[in-house]
Amino acid sequence: MPNRNVRSLVFKGVVGCALVLACAVSASAQVVVDPTILQFDPSPDHALLIRYDLEFYEPGATVPFQTTTIGKPTPGADGKITVLLNGVLPPYPPRGVAYTAGVASISPAGVGRSSPSNQFQFATCAFELSSAVANAPRDAGTGTIAILAAAGCEWGAMSGASWLTLSPGTGSGAGLFTFTVTENLSGAPRTAAVTVAGQTVSVTQSTLTALGTAATTFGSPSNLRIIR
Repeated sequence: MPNRNVRSLVFKGVVGCALVLACAVSASAQVVVDPTILQFDPSPDHALLIRYDLEFYEPGATVPFQTTTIGKPTPGADGKITVLLNGVLPPYPPRGVAYTAGVASISPAGVGRSSPSNQFQFATCAFELSSAVANAPRDAGTGTIAILAAAGCEWGAMSGASWLTLSPGTGSGAGLFTFTVTENLSGAPRTAAVTVAGQTVSVTQSTLTALGTAATTFGSPSNLRIIR
């Protein structure tokens, strides 16, 4: 018996709204931006399947340019299969271009394919840091900076000083990176530039001010008299 097709494929976005109906989309073309959820009715032959594949198509194309295996998820109480895209991607298809997708059901008997989904695209990556400056104490220690980015947007972090290291050095999407400083024994504050996703964070580390240095000011005695 040939494998029967997947039915009713739709991408969903933030808060699980139906993309073609209620998400933030282009008013003219109904292109969904940054979808997060894939949902479809399983093949009638779901029990006999080996897996499902998610296929990406350029508009009007009949051959997918990218295929991602999504396994064989169990249908939910509503009878539909729901897949979080950040669980099966990357690699993400090139950003800023509208696509359609299809789901192929793979079985020993053959391959069945869904009808095309609604159009969608992944937005061009943009990055935002929680702060452009950070302070560190004289002693060795750590600090964190948050980075905001869409899922799948890759970034790198690089330190401009040997006394300041970063972890992780690379990442994807929103998250945190940690900077670690060694103890500052130089006698003066020091500053290093950290570059993250093309943006700069200035990290300044304080120092312990020693007695007798110009950096420390003490009140001087006054009105000195010697009395008999």
